[in-house]
Amino acid sequence: MSTKIAKHIFNTVVFNDLLPNEAIMQSIGLHWTGVANRGITYYNIEKKDMPDDDIEKSTLSIDKASGIFIVENEYPNFNVGDVYSPFDLLVKLRFNGNEKSAETYLIEQGYDDVLKYIEQLIFDGKRKFDAFKASEFLKAGGYVRISEQGRDETVVYKIDNGIMREFNVKSDTISLFKTKLKGHPKESILVNELHKSRASVNTVWNLLEGVPYDLQMDTKNSTYIPFKNGVAKITKGNYQIEIIKYDELKLFLPTESMKHEIKPFDVENREIGNFEKFIRCAIAGHDKNAITPKQANDVTAFYSAIGCLLSSHKDLAQNKAIIWSDAGADDVNRNGRRGKTLIMLALRRFKPSIMKGGSEFDPNYRHVFADIENYHKIYLLDDVARNFNYHALYTNITGGISAERKGTKAIEIPYSQSPKFMISTNWIVPKNNDEASTIARFAEYQFSNFFNASHTPLEYFGETFFQDWNEKEYQLFHEFILTCIMVFLNDGLIEIEYRKESDNYFAYFSNSVIEDEMQRIMREMEGRTEFKVSDFLKVHDKEESYRYKKLFNHINAKRRIDIWIEYHKLSWTYNTQWRKWEKVFESENEEKNPF
Repeated sequence: MSTKIAKHIFNTVVFNDLLPNEAIMQSIGLHWTGVANRGITYYNIEKKDMPDDDIEKSTLSIDKASGIFIVENEYPNFNVGDVYSPFDLLVKLRFNGNEKSAETYLIEQGYDDVLKYIEQLIFDGKRKFDAFKASEFLKAGGYVRISEQGRDETVVYKIDNGIMREFNVKSDTISLFKTKLKGHPKESILVNELHKSRASVNTVWNLLEGVPYDLQMDTKNSTYIPFKNGVAKITKGNYQIEIIKYDELKLFLPTESMKHEIKPFDVENREIGNFEKFIRCAIAGHDKNAITPKQANDVTAFYSAIGCLLSSHKDLAQNKAIIWSDAGADDVNRNGRRGKTLIMLALRRFKPSIMKGGSEFDPNYRHVFADIENYHKIYLLDDVARNFNYHALYTNITGGISAERKGTKAIEIPYSQSPKFMISTNWIVPKNNDEASTIARFAEYQFSNFFNASHTPLEYFGETFFQDWNEKEYQLFHEFILTCIMVFLNDGLIEIEYRKESDNYFAYFSNSVIEDEMQRIMREMEGRTEFKVSDFLKVHDKEESYRYKKLFNHINAKRRIDIWIEYHKLSWTYNTQWRKWEKVFESENEEKNPF
Protein backbone atom coordinates (compact mmCIF):
# COMPACT_ATOMS: atom_id res chain seq x y z
CA MET A 1 0.00 0.00 0.00
CA SER A 2 1.29 3.45 -0.90
CA THR A 3 0.10 6.55 0.93
CA LYS A 4 1.63 8.73 -1.82
CA ILE A 5 -0.45 6.93 -4.46
CA ALA A 6 -3.56 7.13 -2.26
CA LYS A 7 -3.14 10.90 -1.81
CA HIS A 8 -2.43 11.42 -5.49
CA ILE A 9 -5.52 9.43 -6.54
CA PHE A 10 -7.68 11.29 -4.04
CA ASN A 11 -6.45 14.70 -5.21
CA THR A 12 -6.90 13.71 -8.84
CA VAL A 13 -10.33 12.08 -8.84
CA VAL A 14 -11.93 14.92 -6.91
CA PHE A 15 -11.36 17.16 -9.90
CA ASN A 16 -11.88 14.53 -12.59
CA ASP A 17 -15.31 13.49 -11.33
CA LEU A 18 -18.26 15.58 -12.50
CA LEU A 19 -18.67 18.32 -9.94
CA PRO A 20 -20.52 18.60 -7.70
CA ASN A 21 -19.97 15.08 -6.36
CA GLU A 22 -21.64 15.10 -2.99
CA ALA A 23 -20.03 11.89 -1.74
CA ILE A 24 -16.51 13.07 -2.44
CA MET A 25 -17.10 16.57 -1.14
CA GLN A 26 -18.68 15.38 2.07
CA SER A 27 -15.75 13.04 2.67
CA ILE A 28 -13.65 16.19 2.83
CA GLY A 29 -16.19 18.08 4.90
CA LEU A 30 -17.52 20.48 2.25
CA HIS A 31 -20.96 21.23 0.88
CA TRP A 32 -21.66 22.50 -2.61
CA THR A 33 -23.44 25.86 -2.71
CA GLY A 34 -23.67 26.64 -6.41
CA VAL A 35 -21.93 28.00 -9.50
CA ALA A 36 -21.36 31.71 -10.00
CA ASN A 37 -21.73 33.56 -13.27
CA ARG A 38 -18.00 33.32 -13.90
CA GLY A 39 -18.28 29.52 -13.92
CA ILE A 40 -16.55 29.13 -10.56
CA THR A 41 -17.90 26.40 -8.28
CA TYR A 42 -18.24 27.38 -4.63
CA TYR A 43 -18.30 25.28 -1.48
CA ASN A 44 -19.23 26.06 2.08
CA ILE A 45 -17.76 24.27 5.06
CA GLU A 46 -20.52 25.11 7.53
CA LYS A 47 -24.01 25.09 5.97
CA LYS A 48 -25.43 22.49 3.63
CA ASP A 49 -27.69 24.98 1.91
CA MET A 50 -27.12 28.59 1.02
CA PRO A 51 -29.26 30.91 -1.13
CA ASP A 52 -27.79 31.82 -4.49
CA ASP A 53 -27.57 35.48 -3.53
CA ASP A 54 -25.31 34.55 -0.60
CA ILE A 55 -22.76 32.64 -2.69
CA GLU A 56 -20.23 35.45 -2.38
CA LYS A 57 -20.16 34.81 1.36
CA SER A 58 -19.07 31.18 0.92
CA THR A 59 -15.63 30.15 2.11
CA LEU A 60 -13.98 28.29 -0.76
CA SER A 61 -13.90 28.24 -4.52
CA ILE A 62 -12.47 25.49 -6.68
CA ASP A 63 -10.00 25.91 -9.53
CA LYS A 64 -10.14 22.77 -11.69
CA ALA A 65 -7.26 23.90 -13.90
CA SER A 66 -4.75 23.97 -11.04
CA GLY A 67 -6.49 21.40 -8.85
CA ILE A 68 -6.77 23.54 -5.73
CA PHE A 69 -9.33 25.12 -3.43
CA ILE A 70 -8.99 28.86 -2.86
CA VAL A 71 -10.17 30.68 0.28
CA GLU A 72 -12.50 33.48 -0.83
CA ASN A 73 -13.31 35.15 2.50
CA GLU A 74 -12.32 35.12 6.14
CA TYR A 75 -13.34 32.11 8.18
CA PRO A 76 -12.04 30.68 11.47
CA ASN A 77 -8.60 29.14 10.79
CA PHE A 78 -8.72 30.21 7.12
CA ASN A 79 -7.15 33.23 5.45
CA VAL A 80 -8.27 34.84 2.22
CA GLY A 81 -6.10 33.72 -0.68
CA ASP A 82 -4.81 30.52 0.93
CA VAL A 83 -4.87 27.46 -1.30
CA TYR A 84 -5.46 23.82 -0.37
CA SER A 85 -5.31 20.52 -2.16
CA PRO A 86 -8.26 18.16 -1.50
CA PHE A 87 -6.04 16.05 0.76
CA ASP A 88 -4.88 19.12 2.72
CA LEU A 89 -8.52 20.03 3.33
CA LEU A 90 -9.36 16.50 4.37
CA VAL A 91 -6.60 16.65 6.98
CA LYS A 92 -7.63 20.12 8.20
CA LEU A 93 -11.41 19.71 8.32
CA ARG A 94 -12.04 16.06 9.10
CA PHE A 95 -8.94 14.93 10.99
CA ASN A 96 -7.94 18.11 12.84
CA GLY A 97 -4.50 18.22 11.22
CA ASN A 98 -3.60 14.54 11.80
CA GLU A 99 -2.08 13.56 8.46
CA LYS A 100 -1.43 9.93 9.41
CA SER A 101 -5.12 9.40 10.24
CA ALA A 102 -6.10 10.92 6.90
CA GLU A 103 -3.69 8.63 5.04
CA THR A 104 -5.11 5.58 6.84
CA TYR A 105 -8.64 6.70 5.93
CA LEU A 106 -7.75 7.00 2.24
CA ILE A 107 -6.28 3.51 2.14
CA GLU A 108 -9.29 2.09 3.98
CA GLN A 109 -11.53 3.74 1.38
CA GLY A 110 -9.52 2.10 -1.43
CA TYR A 111 -7.87 5.22 -2.79
CA ASP A 112 -4.63 3.24 -3.32
CA ASP A 113 -6.40 0.98 -5.83
CA VAL A 114 -4.59 2.05 -9.00
CA LEU A 115 -6.60 -0.27 -11.25
CA LYS A 116 -9.87 1.34 -10.20
CA TYR A 117 -8.70 4.83 -11.17
CA ILE A 118 -5.94 4.14 -13.71
CA GLU A 119 -7.93 5.46 -16.66
CA GLN A 120 -8.26 8.84 -15.00
CA LEU A 121 -4.63 8.87 -13.85
CA ILE A 122 -2.81 8.49 -17.19
CA PHE A 123 -5.46 9.18 -19.87
CA ASP A 124 -7.60 12.21 -20.68
CA GLY A 125 -11.36 12.25 -21.18
CA LYS A 126 -10.96 10.90 -24.71
CA ARG A 127 -8.77 8.00 -23.56
CA LYS A 128 -5.65 9.58 -25.04
CA PHE A 129 -2.37 9.23 -23.17
CA ASP A 130 -1.88 12.32 -21.00
CA ALA A 131 1.83 12.85 -20.40
CA PHE A 132 1.35 15.39 -17.62
CA LYS A 133 -1.07 13.18 -15.69
CA ALA A 134 1.18 10.19 -16.18
CA SER A 135 4.22 12.07 -14.89
CA GLU A 136 2.32 13.13 -11.77
CA PHE A 137 1.25 9.52 -11.28
CA LEU A 138 4.88 8.35 -11.55
CA LYS A 139 6.04 10.95 -9.03
CA ALA A 140 3.37 9.79 -6.59
CA GLY A 141 4.58 6.23 -7.16
CA GLY A 142 8.07 7.12 -5.93
CA TYR A 143 9.89 7.56 -9.23
CA VAL A 144 12.57 10.26 -9.47
CA ARG A 145 14.74 11.46 -12.33
CA ILE A 146 18.35 12.14 -11.40
CA SER A 147 19.98 15.16 -13.01
CA GLU A 148 23.72 15.83 -13.03
CA GLN A 149 25.53 18.88 -14.38
CA GLY A 150 27.16 18.09 -17.72
CA ARG A 151 25.41 14.72 -18.13
CA ASP A 152 22.49 14.80 -20.55
CA GLU A 153 20.83 11.41 -20.17
CA THR A 154 17.69 10.07 -18.53
CA VAL A 155 18.45 8.26 -15.26
CA VAL A 156 15.41 7.15 -13.24
CA TYR A 157 15.08 5.44 -9.86
CA LYS A 158 12.12 3.95 -8.02
CA ILE A 159 12.22 4.83 -4.34
CA ASP A 160 10.76 2.13 -2.12
CA ASN A 161 11.05 2.40 1.66
CA GLY A 162 14.09 4.67 1.42
CA ILE A 163 15.92 2.47 -1.11
CA MET A 164 16.64 3.70 -4.65
CA ARG A 165 16.38 1.02 -7.35
CA GLU A 166 17.41 1.96 -10.88
CA PHE A 167 14.67 1.76 -13.52
CA ASN A 168 15.31 0.78 -17.16
CA VAL A 169 13.79 3.74 -18.99
CA LYS A 170 14.20 2.61 -22.59
CA SER A 171 13.01 -0.97 -22.23
CA ASP A 172 10.51 -0.93 -19.36
CA THR A 173 8.47 2.30 -19.52
CA ILE A 174 5.59 1.00 -21.68
CA SER A 175 5.50 -2.32 -19.82
CA LEU A 176 5.31 -0.40 -16.52
CA PHE A 177 2.05 1.31 -17.56
CA LYS A 178 0.81 -1.91 -19.17
CA THR A 179 1.25 -3.70 -15.84
CA LYS A 180 -0.88 -1.05 -14.13
CA LEU A 181 -3.68 -1.70 -16.67
CA LYS A 182 -3.74 -5.46 -16.07
CA GLY A 183 -7.33 -6.54 -15.40
CA HIS A 184 -8.92 -3.22 -16.39
CA PRO A 185 -12.27 -3.63 -18.27
CA LYS A 186 -10.83 -1.63 -21.19
CA GLU A 187 -7.33 -3.12 -20.93
CA SER A 188 -6.84 -3.93 -24.61
CA ILE A 189 -8.10 -0.52 -25.78
CA LEU A 190 -5.89 1.37 -23.35
CA VAL A 191 -2.81 -0.79 -24.04
CA ASN A 192 -3.22 -0.15 -27.77
CA GLU A 193 -3.39 3.56 -27.00
CA LEU A 194 -0.10 3.25 -25.09
CA HIS A 195 1.47 1.58 -28.12
CA LYS A 196 0.21 4.30 -30.45
CA SER A 197 1.62 6.96 -28.12
CA ARG A 198 4.88 5.13 -27.37
CA ALA A 199 7.00 8.18 -28.25
CA SER A 200 5.19 10.26 -25.63
CA VAL A 201 5.14 7.35 -23.18
CA ASN A 202 8.90 6.79 -23.34
CA THR A 203 9.71 10.48 -22.91
CA VAL A 204 7.24 11.07 -20.06
CA TRP A 205 10.22 11.00 -17.66
CA ASN A 206 11.39 14.35 -19.02
CA LEU A 207 8.41 15.96 -17.27
CA LEU A 208 9.77 14.86 -13.90
CA GLU A 209 11.88 17.59 -12.35
CA GLY A 210 15.52 16.52 -12.28
CA VAL A 211 16.93 16.14 -8.78
CA PRO A 212 20.45 15.35 -7.51
CA TYR A 213 21.28 12.17 -5.62
CA ASP A 214 20.06 12.60 -2.06
CA LEU A 215 21.88 9.71 -0.44
CA GLN A 216 22.52 9.28 3.26
CA MET A 217 26.13 10.30 3.84
CA ASP A 218 28.32 9.40 6.77
CA THR A 219 29.67 12.11 9.05
CA LYS A 220 32.85 12.53 11.05
CA ASN A 221 31.16 10.95 14.06
CA SER A 222 28.61 8.56 12.50
CA THR A 223 28.53 5.81 9.88
CA TYR A 224 25.38 4.19 8.46
CA ILE A 225 25.27 0.58 7.21
CA PRO A 226 21.96 -0.64 5.65
CA PHE A 227 20.40 -4.00 6.52
CA LYS A 228 17.10 -5.75 5.87
CA ASN A 229 15.53 -4.70 9.16
CA GLY A 230 16.85 -1.13 9.20
CA VAL A 231 20.03 0.93 9.13
CA ALA A 232 22.76 0.30 11.70
CA LYS A 233 24.10 3.62 12.96
CA ILE A 234 27.55 3.52 14.55
CA THR A 235 28.45 6.61 16.54
CA LYS A 236 31.80 7.76 17.89
CA GLY A 237 32.08 7.23 21.63
CA ASN A 238 29.43 4.50 21.63
CA TYR A 239 30.26 0.80 21.28
CA GLN A 240 26.70 -0.22 20.52
CA ILE A 241 24.70 0.02 17.31
CA GLU A 242 21.44 1.87 16.89
CA ILE A 243 18.97 0.44 14.36
CA ILE A 244 17.06 3.21 12.56
CA LYS A 245 14.12 2.97 10.16
CA TYR A 246 14.85 3.85 6.55
CA ASP A 247 12.13 6.54 6.44
CA GLU A 248 13.95 8.49 9.17
CA LEU A 249 17.05 8.93 6.98
CA LYS A 250 17.94 9.98 3.47
CA LEU A 251 18.14 7.48 0.62
CA PHE A 252 20.21 4.33 0.11
CA LEU A 253 21.18 2.33 -2.97
CA PRO A 254 20.73 -1.47 -2.87
CA THR A 255 23.54 -3.45 -1.22
CA GLU A 256 24.10 -7.13 -0.40
CA SER A 257 23.85 -6.31 3.29
CA MET A 258 20.16 -5.45 2.79
CA LYS A 259 19.44 -9.15 2.29
CA HIS A 260 20.31 -9.89 5.92
CA GLU A 261 19.03 -8.74 9.29
CA ILE A 262 21.35 -7.34 11.92
CA LYS A 263 20.82 -8.01 15.62
CA PRO A 264 22.26 -5.90 18.46
CA PHE A 265 25.40 -7.43 19.98
CA ASP A 266 27.88 -6.99 22.80
CA VAL A 267 31.16 -5.81 21.28
CA GLU A 268 33.33 -6.98 24.17
CA ASN A 269 31.81 -10.47 24.42
CA ARG A 270 30.98 -11.23 20.80
CA GLU A 271 31.83 -14.53 19.14
CA ILE A 272 34.52 -14.57 16.44
CA GLY A 273 33.32 -15.75 13.02
CA ASN A 274 35.30 -17.39 10.24
CA PHE A 275 35.91 -14.19 8.30
CA GLU A 276 37.48 -12.52 11.32
CA LYS A 277 39.56 -15.65 11.99
CA PHE A 278 40.78 -15.44 8.40
CA ILE A 279 41.79 -11.79 8.90
CA ARG A 280 43.67 -12.54 12.12
CA CYS A 281 45.57 -15.47 10.60
CA ALA A 282 46.46 -13.41 7.53
CA ILE A 283 47.86 -10.64 9.72
CA ALA A 284 49.61 -12.61 12.48
CA GLY A 285 50.92 -15.37 10.22
CA HIS A 286 49.60 -18.20 12.43
CA ASP A 287 46.34 -19.54 13.86
CA LYS A 288 47.30 -19.70 17.53
CA ASN A 289 44.96 -18.03 20.03
CA ALA A 290 47.82 -16.21 21.75
CA ILE A 291 49.35 -13.31 19.85
CA THR A 292 52.11 -10.87 20.72
CA PRO A 293 51.41 -7.22 21.61
CA LYS A 294 52.87 -6.21 18.22
CA GLN A 295 50.51 -8.59 16.41
CA ALA A 296 47.56 -7.34 18.47
CA ASN A 297 48.38 -3.76 17.48
CA ASP A 298 48.63 -4.81 13.82
CA VAL A 299 45.22 -6.50 14.02
CA THR A 300 43.67 -3.32 15.43
CA ALA A 301 45.35 -1.29 12.69
CA PHE A 302 43.88 -3.55 9.99
CA TYR A 303 40.43 -3.19 11.60
CA SER A 304 40.75 0.59 11.50
CA ALA A 305 41.66 0.48 7.80
CA ILE A 306 38.53 -1.55 7.00
CA GLY A 307 36.43 0.87 9.06
CA CYS A 308 38.02 3.84 7.30
CA LEU A 309 37.06 2.50 3.87
CA LEU A 310 33.46 1.91 4.99
CA SER A 311 32.99 5.50 6.15
CA SER A 312 32.02 7.74 3.25
CA HIS A 313 33.05 10.82 5.24
CA LYS A 314 36.32 12.25 3.94
CA ASP A 315 38.56 14.20 6.28
CA LEU A 316 41.38 16.07 4.55
CA ALA A 317 43.51 15.66 7.65
CA GLN A 318 43.63 11.85 7.42
CA ASN A 319 42.32 10.84 4.02
CA LYS A 320 44.57 8.12 2.64
CA ALA A 321 44.41 5.40 0.04
CA ILE A 322 44.68 1.97 1.64
CA ILE A 323 47.20 -0.46 0.13
CA TRP A 324 47.01 -4.20 0.86
CA SER A 325 50.40 -5.76 0.01
CA ASP A 326 52.41 -8.94 0.67
CA ALA A 327 54.98 -9.17 3.43
CA GLY A 328 58.29 -10.43 2.06
CA ALA A 329 57.58 -9.52 -1.56
CA ASP A 330 60.80 -9.34 -3.58
CA ASP A 331 59.55 -8.05 -6.94
CA VAL A 332 60.81 -11.25 -8.60
CA ASN A 333 58.53 -14.02 -7.40
CA ARG A 334 54.80 -13.39 -7.35
CA ASN A 335 53.54 -15.04 -4.16
CA GLY A 336 49.97 -13.79 -3.89
CA ARG A 337 46.68 -15.53 -3.05
CA ARG A 338 46.88 -14.27 0.54
CA GLY A 339 43.26 -13.13 0.81
CA LYS A 340 43.44 -9.46 -0.17
CA THR A 341 40.66 -9.76 -2.76
CA LEU A 342 38.34 -11.30 -0.14
CA ILE A 343 38.46 -8.04 1.80
CA MET A 344 37.50 -6.13 -1.34
CA LEU A 345 34.53 -8.45 -1.88
CA ALA A 346 33.53 -7.92 1.75
CA LEU A 347 33.60 -4.13 1.45
CA ARG A 348 31.44 -4.20 -1.68
CA ARG A 349 28.60 -5.78 0.31
CA PHE A 350 28.05 -2.60 2.33
CA LYS A 351 28.78 0.42 0.14
CA PRO A 352 28.23 1.19 -3.56
CA SER A 353 31.65 0.63 -5.08
CA ILE A 354 33.50 0.06 -8.32
CA MET A 355 36.14 -2.63 -8.71
CA LYS A 356 38.78 -2.88 -11.44
CA GLY A 357 41.65 -5.21 -12.12
CA GLY A 358 45.03 -3.55 -11.91
CA SER A 359 45.71 -4.25 -15.60
CA GLU A 360 42.51 -2.37 -16.56
CA PHE A 361 43.51 0.84 -14.81
CA ASP A 362 45.71 3.21 -16.78
CA PRO A 363 46.05 6.54 -14.93
CA ASN A 364 47.27 8.22 -18.13
CA TYR A 365 44.10 7.31 -20.06
CA ARG A 366 41.78 10.33 -20.14
CA HIS A 367 38.64 8.17 -19.80
CA VAL A 368 39.98 6.02 -16.97
CA PHE A 369 37.16 7.21 -14.65
CA ALA A 370 34.45 7.06 -17.34
CA ASP A 371 32.39 4.47 -15.47
CA ILE A 372 32.52 6.06 -12.03
CA GLU A 373 29.23 7.41 -10.67
CA ASN A 374 28.41 10.02 -8.07
CA TYR A 375 27.20 7.33 -5.68
CA HIS A 376 30.34 5.14 -5.71
CA LYS A 377 32.00 5.40 -2.29
CA ILE A 378 34.91 2.95 -2.66
CA TYR A 379 37.19 2.59 -5.69
CA LEU A 380 38.90 -0.81 -5.60
CA LEU A 381 42.01 -1.56 -7.66
CA ASP A 382 42.77 -5.25 -7.43
CA ASP A 383 46.22 -6.66 -8.14
CA VAL A 384 48.02 -3.67 -9.62
CA ALA A 385 51.16 -4.33 -11.63
CA ARG A 386 54.78 -4.15 -10.56
CA ASN A 387 56.00 -0.52 -10.52
CA PHE A 388 52.41 0.76 -10.52
CA ASN A 389 52.35 4.57 -10.73
CA TYR A 390 50.94 5.42 -7.30
CA HIS A 391 51.87 9.08 -7.84
CA ALA A 392 49.18 9.38 -10.53
CA LEU A 393 46.47 8.95 -7.88
CA TYR A 394 47.61 11.82 -5.64
CA THR A 395 45.13 14.36 -6.99
CA ASN A 396 42.22 11.91 -6.95
CA ILE A 397 42.88 10.94 -3.34
CA THR A 398 43.01 14.46 -1.92
CA GLY A 399 40.70 16.19 -4.41
CA GLY A 400 37.70 15.51 -6.58
CA ILE A 401 37.54 13.28 -9.66
CA SER A 402 37.00 14.33 -13.25
CA ALA A 403 34.88 11.57 -14.82
CA GLU A 404 35.13 12.04 -18.56
CA ARG A 405 32.94 9.74 -20.63
CA LYS A 406 33.59 9.29 -24.33
CA GLY A 407 31.93 11.95 -26.48
CA THR A 408 30.69 13.97 -23.51
CA LYS A 409 31.87 16.73 -21.24
CA ALA A 410 33.73 15.66 -18.10
CA ILE A 411 31.72 15.55 -14.87
CA GLU A 412 33.43 16.85 -11.76
CA ILE A 413 32.71 14.71 -8.70
CA PRO A 414 33.51 16.90 -5.68
CA TYR A 415 35.90 15.72 -3.00
CA SER A 416 33.17 15.22 -0.38
CA GLN A 417 31.29 12.84 -2.67
CA SER A 418 34.21 11.09 -4.38
CA PRO A 419 35.18 7.53 -3.38
CA LYS A 420 38.00 6.35 -1.20
CA PHE A 421 40.72 4.28 -2.85
CA MET A 422 41.82 0.78 -1.93
CA ILE A 423 44.67 -0.92 -3.82
CA SER A 424 45.96 -4.49 -3.63
CA THR A 425 49.27 -5.69 -5.03
CA ASN A 426 51.55 -8.74 -4.94
CA TRP A 427 54.57 -6.56 -5.59
CA ILE A 428 56.78 -4.29 -3.51
CA VAL A 429 55.42 -0.83 -2.69
CA PRO A 430 58.47 1.48 -2.68
CA LYS A 431 58.49 4.43 -0.34
CA ASN A 432 60.91 7.33 -0.37
CA ASN A 433 61.08 9.10 2.98
CA ASP A 434 61.85 12.33 1.10
CA GLU A 435 58.51 12.15 -0.71
CA ALA A 436 56.10 13.69 1.74
CA SER A 437 53.21 13.27 -0.71
CA THR A 438 53.62 9.47 -0.72
CA ILE A 439 53.65 9.29 3.07
CA ALA A 440 50.68 11.62 3.39
CA ARG A 441 48.40 9.91 0.88
CA PHE A 442 48.95 6.17 1.29
CA ALA A 443 48.76 3.73 4.20
CA GLU A 444 50.14 0.23 3.62
CA TYR A 445 49.03 -2.98 5.36
CA GLN A 446 50.98 -6.19 4.68
CA PHE A 447 49.54 -9.72 4.64
CA SER A 448 51.57 -12.64 5.92
CA ASN A 449 52.11 -15.82 3.92
CA PHE A 450 49.75 -17.88 6.13
CA PHE A 451 47.34 -18.15 3.20
CA ASN A 452 48.79 -18.73 -0.25
CA ALA A 453 48.24 -20.66 -3.47
CA SER A 454 48.77 -24.00 -1.71
CA HIS A 455 46.95 -23.07 1.52
CA THR A 456 43.75 -21.20 0.70
CA PRO A 457 40.92 -19.99 2.96
CA LEU A 458 38.64 -22.45 1.15
CA GLU A 459 40.84 -25.38 2.16
CA TYR A 460 41.39 -24.11 5.69
CA PHE A 461 37.77 -23.29 6.54
CA GLY A 462 36.09 -25.80 4.24
CA GLU A 463 33.67 -23.21 2.87
CA THR A 464 33.40 -20.51 0.25
CA PHE A 465 33.04 -17.17 2.01
CA PHE A 466 29.71 -15.35 1.47
CA GLN A 467 28.32 -18.33 -0.47
CA ASP A 468 28.21 -21.16 2.09
CA TRP A 469 27.34 -19.13 5.17
CA ASN A 470 24.17 -19.48 7.24
CA GLU A 471 22.55 -16.53 8.97
CA LYS A 472 24.57 -17.07 12.16
CA GLU A 473 27.86 -16.80 10.24
CA TYR A 474 26.56 -13.71 8.46
CA GLN A 475 25.63 -12.16 11.82
CA LEU A 476 29.18 -12.76 13.09
CA PHE A 477 30.60 -11.31 9.86
CA HIS A 478 28.42 -8.21 10.18
CA GLU A 479 29.38 -7.82 13.85
CA PHE A 480 33.04 -7.87 12.81
CA ILE A 481 32.51 -5.24 10.11
CA LEU A 482 30.60 -2.94 12.47
CA THR A 483 33.33 -3.40 15.09
CA CYS A 484 35.94 -2.28 12.52
CA ILE A 485 33.89 0.88 11.96
CA MET A 486 33.77 1.48 15.73
CA VAL A 487 37.57 1.18 15.89
CA PHE A 488 37.98 3.74 13.11
CA LEU A 489 35.46 6.24 14.51
CA ASN A 490 36.99 6.12 17.97
CA ASP A 491 40.71 5.73 17.19
CA GLY A 492 41.05 7.05 13.64
CA LEU A 493 43.14 5.35 10.97
CA ILE A 494 45.92 3.44 12.74
CA GLU A 495 48.97 2.95 10.55
CA ILE A 496 51.71 0.33 10.71
CA GLU A 497 55.33 1.34 10.29
CA TYR A 498 57.25 -1.00 8.00
CA ARG A 499 60.99 -0.89 7.30
CA LYS A 500 61.09 -0.05 3.61
CA GLU A 501 64.84 -0.23 2.86
CA SER A 502 64.58 -3.76 1.45
CA ASP A 503 61.33 -2.99 -0.38
CA ASN A 504 62.85 0.08 -1.99
CA TYR A 505 65.98 -1.83 -2.95
CA PHE A 506 64.25 -4.80 -4.58
CA ALA A 507 61.76 -2.54 -6.33
CA TYR A 508 64.67 -1.15 -8.37
CA PHE A 509 67.34 -3.86 -8.26
CA SER A 510 65.44 -7.14 -8.58
CA ASN A 511 66.93 -7.41 -12.07
CA SER A 512 70.43 -8.89 -11.77
CA VAL A 513 71.68 -6.99 -14.84
CA ILE A 514 70.75 -3.63 -13.28
CA GLU A 515 72.14 -4.69 -9.91
CA ASP A 516 75.49 -5.82 -11.40
CA GLU A 517 75.96 -2.60 -13.37
CA MET A 518 75.06 -0.50 -10.31
CA GLN A 519 77.60 -2.41 -8.24
CA ARG A 520 80.31 -1.88 -10.89
CA ILE A 521 79.76 1.89 -10.97
CA MET A 522 79.53 2.31 -7.19
CA ARG A 523 82.79 0.41 -6.70
CA GLU A 524 84.49 3.01 -8.86
CA MET A 525 82.81 5.80 -6.86
CA GLU A 526 84.29 4.33 -3.67
CA GLY A 527 87.71 5.62 -4.72
CA ARG A 528 86.47 9.21 -4.69
CA THR A 529 85.67 11.64 -1.91
CA GLU A 530 82.70 13.07 -3.76
CA PHE A 531 80.71 12.58 -6.95
CA LYS A 532 77.70 13.93 -8.85
CA VAL A 533 75.07 12.29 -11.03
CA SER A 534 77.06 13.37 -14.08
CA ASP A 535 80.15 11.53 -12.72
CA PHE A 536 78.06 8.42 -12.14
CA LEU A 537 76.67 8.53 -15.69
CA LYS A 538 80.12 9.02 -17.26
CA VAL A 539 81.24 5.73 -15.76
CA HIS A 540 78.02 4.08 -16.98
CA ASP A 541 78.61 5.45 -20.50
CA LYS A 542 82.02 3.77 -20.65
CA GLU A 543 80.41 0.35 -20.60
CA GLU A 544 80.03 -0.68 -24.24
CA SER A 545 77.02 -2.91 -23.55
CA TYR A 546 74.86 0.06 -22.53
CA ARG A 547 76.04 2.68 -25.00
CA TYR A 548 72.81 2.52 -27.02
CA LYS A 549 70.43 1.27 -24.35
CA LYS A 550 71.28 2.94 -21.07
CA LEU A 551 70.05 1.64 -17.72
CA PHE A 552 70.59 4.93 -15.91
CA ASN A 553 69.96 8.54 -16.92
CA HIS A 554 69.64 12.03 -15.44
CA ILE A 555 66.02 11.27 -14.46
CA ASN A 556 66.37 7.97 -12.59
CA ALA A 557 69.99 7.92 -11.39
CA LYS A 558 69.72 9.95 -8.18
CA ARG A 559 66.82 7.92 -6.80
CA ARG A 560 68.66 4.66 -7.43
CA ILE A 561 71.94 5.92 -5.96
CA ASP A 562 70.15 7.01 -2.77
CA ILE A 563 68.45 3.62 -2.41
CA TRP A 564 71.72 1.75 -3.02
CA ILE A 565 73.52 3.80 -0.39
CA GLU A 566 70.69 3.38 2.14
CA TYR A 567 70.37 -0.38 1.66
CA HIS A 568 74.12 -1.09 1.77
CA LYS A 569 74.65 1.45 4.57
CA LEU A 570 77.46 3.17 2.70
CA SER A 571 79.30 6.19 4.10
CA TRP A 572 77.93 8.80 1.74
CA THR A 573 75.80 11.86 2.45
CA TYR A 574 74.08 14.06 -0.12
CA ASN A 575 74.85 17.79 -0.19
CA THR A 576 71.66 19.39 -1.52
CA GLN A 577 73.32 22.80 -2.05
CA TRP A 578 76.00 21.45 -4.38
CA ARG A 579 73.99 18.44 -5.57
CA LYS A 580 76.67 15.87 -4.90
CA TRP A 581 77.43 12.95 -2.60
CA GLU A 582 80.26 13.45 -0.14
CA LYS A 583 82.07 10.64 1.64
CA VAL A 584 81.70 10.57 5.41
CA PHE A 585 84.92 9.49 7.10
CA GLU A 586 85.02 7.63 10.38
CA SER A 587 86.45 10.60 12.29
CA GLU A 588 83.42 12.67 11.27
CA ASN A 589 81.06 10.02 12.57
CA GLU A 590 82.65 9.80 16.01
CA GLU A 591 81.34 11.97 18.76
CA LYS A 592 83.66 14.82 19.66
CA ASN A 593 85.90 13.78 22.51
CA PRO A 594 87.74 16.40 24.64
CA PHE A 595 90.65 14.00 25.26
